[in-house]
Formats: sequence, structure tokens, C-alpha cells
Amino acid sequence: MSLQFHIASSAGPAVAAFQLAMPSATMARAQSFRADRTSDGAYEVSTIHDRLSDSTRASFALKGSSRPFGLGSRIWLAVSFTHPGPRLTDSPEAVVLTLASFTPASGGWAFARPQRLRIQSGGTLKLELAAAEYQKLRVGLFDAGRREMLSFRIPTEQFVAMAAEPELELKAGRAKMRLGQREMGMLREVVRRVTPARGGMR
Repeated sequence: MSLQFHIASSAGPAVAAFQLAMPSATMARAQSFRADRTSDGAYEVSTIHDRLSDSTRASFALKGSSRPFGLGSRIWLAVSFTHPGPRLTDSPEAVVLTLASFTPASGGWAFARPQRLRIQSGGTLKLELAAAEYQKLRVGLFDAGRREMLSFRIPTEQFVAMAAEPELELKAGRAKMRLGQREMGMLREVVRRVTPARGGMR
């Protein structure tokens, strides 16, 4: 079973869109892949080092989704960052926060177009961002619903401050997702990994 199928079946139909799959056989020689288990099982972590470009991408995906909204849509959250080389020596300028949506076949689209992201804590607006990318994924004949990807670039310094909050609420269009203690643990793990260790070694 591929990692992509495992995540999709255990965490929800939209999580596979985060592309956490094991590198294909044709790319395996050029990439090294690692998947990490977390102590509470709230999220998945994967790291891919591309030897051709000598760059590394770390991805973190929550297993849980938002509550249904609109026409039965749900969203899943992932965070990723990329850095040169196999080890992080300098913090990247930004991290990417991605919302993957899934709407049952009987419905329409969860977002339908690029949406702004509002991040609140305790009812106070902490950050508002325009979408960096929006994509409607192709709908296959036998697909159970429709999927979209909505991504936002957050300056690393602002992300670190955001992760220090006790809890957060994310809003994009009609979608709403609350991040409690377990979910905030993923954001704090991103902060830990995005911060170079002393001497540039991790």
C-alpha cells in the first residue's frame, strides 16, 4: 500500500491531494523519502530530499478535518517548507499553509475561487492573507466528489508568532477550522523544524 493511499483512506479523501506519496520508481534514484510517526497520531510528517535540485521539502498534514459546511464540504490542513540541501542551515523566508477541500459528488465546490484566509485567536484577528495559489483538481468519472487546493505563503516570523497562540481559528470563504491543543502541536513541530539547530546541524 502506498503512503498516499494509506493517508487518504485513514484521514479522509482530500488528504491525498497533499501529495505525500512515496516517490515513484522512476524518481526513487533521485530522491530520498522519510515519513515520521508522531506520538499522538494527530498528524503525518514527510520529508523528501531531491538530489537533482539538492533541496528538501518537509510536509506536515493533520489527519482530522473540519466540520462539514455548505454542501457537505470539509477541509484538511497541511503546512510545508522547502530549504536547500539535506539539512536546514537557515530558516526559509516563508512556510506554505494549504487547505485541501473535498465536497461530495452531489454538491458544488467548497471554495469555487481564490479566497482570503483569516486567522483568529480568542476572537482577535491575527493574520489575513490573500491566496498564493488556487486549484480545482480534475474530477474523474468515478470520483466520489470534488477536490480543491488553496495555498497561502506565511512569512516564517509571522508563522512562529502564530504557532505560539494557545488555539487558532482558520476561516476561508465558508470554511472554518478550529485548531486546539493537539492541532497546535503540529504547528509547533513545524516551528521546531524550521529553526536551525546550533551549528547548523539537525
